[in-house]
Amino acid sequence: MSDRATELNNASLEYARKADTFKDELKNALRNSNPNISSVKRDIISHQLDLANKTSVPKLYETFKKNADSMKEFGEQSYPGLSYNASIDSFTNAPKFDHTIKELVGNLNNEKDSNKSLRALMSPGPTVEYEGIELHPCLMSHDGGATEHSILDATTIPVKETPGHNLTKIGLSGCLGQRCTDCLDCRFHRKLLKDSIDGLMSKEPMSDAQRLLHAKNAISTLNSWASHEDTRGGDKQSCNDPQYRKCLYNHQVMSTNLRSMASSLTSALQQDYQESRGKGGGIHRDNFIGDNEDAY
Repeated sequence: MSDRATELNNASLEYARKADTFKDELKNALRNSNPNISSVKRDIISHQLDLANKTSVPKLYETFKKNADSMKEFGEQSYPGLSYNASIDSFTNAPKFDHTIKELVGNLNNEKDSNKSLRALMSPGPTVEYEGIELHPCLMSHDGGATEHSILDATTIPVKETPGHNLTKIGLSGCLGQRCTDCLDCRFHRKLLKDSIDGLMSKEPMSDAQRLLHAKNAISTLNSWASHEDTRGGDKQSCNDPQYRKCLYNHQVMSTNLRSMASSLTSALQQDYQESRGKGGGIHRDNFIGDNEDAY
């Protein structure tokens, strides 16, 4: 097995392990809390255990595994990788991806870029302390703009309202809706997005394949996070829930921008792949899960 295949195989095995153990490890950590706690704290932990049973994070790890397996199976012909030159901070074999990621992230060491859309998502999320327990509200955006629903409903959309990379650090906030005050999925999607972007843009030596895998995982995280935001009043199961009426629009703004960023990064990777005739960038596809739990 080549070094590249070994590296991807090891990543696949690790993602499979995390997909299998994530829920149990999370629930064990919650159950190991101080037994001498108030009934209010016990109720909060019970709610968090229920969230742990429903979290979509294991499915995201399964998608990460799919990304690694696809790269291993189809090789450099379909996934040539991303060559990064740290001295000039550039992905030299993927100019369109290089331009797009810098639009969204900027320079990780420059505080002036902290309001760029992906950087805003990578920042520590809002927390609320209640009865001594730190809660992580579901994220939403007050940045406004067209949503996917409004686009489908309208015959023409003004250019200025077309969804783009509009998330800002100041526009992001925690949702205080009754069903949104504690959200494991937003908390861990944020962490996994940060891990992927930090890995992608690390100054440390790294193979082209590993950087491409980080890029693919970042895109998959954005798509998965958008699907999570849909569950806040925007999908079949929650669309008639009155608890989401006040916060639905802001969650839809969030999901629309997440998908927009994922789409931009995917398009850039694939354009680089096509225009370089397979010497840079790569192909990316994310499955979606239907109501029957099958992946499409």
